[in-house]
Amino acid sequence: KAVELAQLNLLLKLLEDETPETHKRLLPNLRDNIKCGNSLIDDPKVAGDKAFKWEAQFPDVFREGGFDVVVGNPPYIRIQTLGKEDVEYFNKIYESPERNYDLYILFVEKGFNILKKNGKLGFILPNKFLNADYGRNIRNLIVHNSALWQILDFKDYQIFDSATTYTCLLFLRKELNKTFIYSNVKENSLLERGGLNELNIKNFTIEHPSSNNMWGFSGGVDADIMEKLKSVKLRLGEIADELFVGLQTSADPIYIVKVEKEKNNYLEVICRKTGKNYTIEKDAVKKILMGKDIRRWSLNWRNLALIFPYKVRDKKASLIGEEEFKKIFPKTWEYLVDNKKLLDLREKGKWKNRQNWHAFVYEKNLASFSQPKILTQVLASKNSFTLDNTGEYYFVGGGNAGGYGITIKKEYSMNQKILVGILNSKTLEFYLKKISTPFRGGYYSYGKRFIEQFPIVLPDKIKEVRINLLVDQMISLQKKFNDLKLAGNEKELI
Repeated sequence: KAVELAQLNLLLKLLEDETPETHKRLLPNLRDNIKCGNSLIDDPKVAGDKAFKWEAQFPDVFREGGFDVVVGNPPYIRIQTLGKEDVEYFNKIYESPERNYDLYILFVEKGFNILKKNGKLGFILPNKFLNADYGRNIRNLIVHNSALWQILDFKDYQIFDSATTYTCLLFLRKELNKTFIYSNVKENSLLERGGLNELNIKNFTIEHPSSNNMWGFSGGVDADIMEKLKSVKLRLGEIADELFVGLQTSADPIYIVKVEKEKNNYLEVICRKTGKNYTIEKDAVKKILMGKDIRRWSLNWRNLALIFPYKVRDKKASLIGEEEFKKIFPKTWEYLVDNKKLLDLREKGKWKNRQNWHAFVYEKNLASFSQPKILTQVLASKNSFTLDNTGEYYFVGGGNAGGYGITIKKEYSMNQKILVGILNSKTLEFYLKKISTPFRGGYYSYGKRFIEQFPIVLPDKIKEVRINLLVDQMISLQKKFNDLKLAGNEKELI
């Protein structure tokens, strides 16, 4: 039916501008032009009667070397949602699969391969392949063929009303391109008012990328600044001893409780899942932060505590066994037992009847939190790095929520306070926004793969003293600003 409707719509389009001279012409037969099938799979054993052999279906086209133009809006589907047989086929036949890739990556490869020499491809697709790990192989294919012709990056502008997607227009040309045109939107509001036209778009001619490393394009003065920053050899990833993601318990509403009152060695808390009140041991929990609690120059602890069923020794974390836990934290154990049925539901019920049912599902980096560290949100509108000088705060993680922690290698004499001053600089904020993934509302990803690329220039002793003083001043001012007792006019002065 889809094929028939497409044929009918095209024929009706031909009749729109009909004149007496064209009235006598026969309408074209479109049966050999519009086909239905699985664009990516040509094996009937995998796709059944939908298997589609492009060369067999369009023999005249391929006798000429392929298509002149390929245009499309490929499906945006994560590979995890597809059948095992399809995935195995893709991984065997295509060059571009990488990690947990998206199906549109394969359409780019297929679309490029069926072009004739000098043919052109134009797709609207997510811009994430520009800097995602799963885009490495498709970037490599484009680099290897010098195929990039133009990219129009919409950044966080929403093209589709029905879903939140971050898209771009990708144009490839099957010939060696020494340069390409990088375009982006001047202002989202201009695009909304005036549509897509030359007045609302900035164009830059840029040298074709020569590497499949993450792509972050700039033009004009911005490009000159980025080149200087990229020439800095030392990176945050090199001086960081650890750059670790926050906790992922798979049951935060149970493990993270709201502290209502502290009395001696006990806490009166509320379970955020059930709303029930409990009394638990103070030493069984850690102070914990959500992503939004990590702010530029400050932390905003909102009386949330993490039940932490582990002991940390010599930078290693081990689960406290049931009998030991009952003995040292009997009230907290009662809380966990009371919520065991809910904990059993984790990972689609796989945790039911497990011996260590009270453990976190993901036990990464558990020994890393109780040390002095630098913190950042994963998703933020600006650089929002701050200090945890005592190591008393834990924080959540996972996806685009929560935060990251950073510690520095001993061989670098710079203290963490000075590094926070550098990380919160306008220069590194500029750099981040050029290489990172944009999100709706002016937010950017501060994920590990982006911030570890930060160029770091080690200051001399004189500059260290100055930066140290400025950071102390900013932390002090931020503390005053967050003081609830201050009136509005006083905050304005700060």
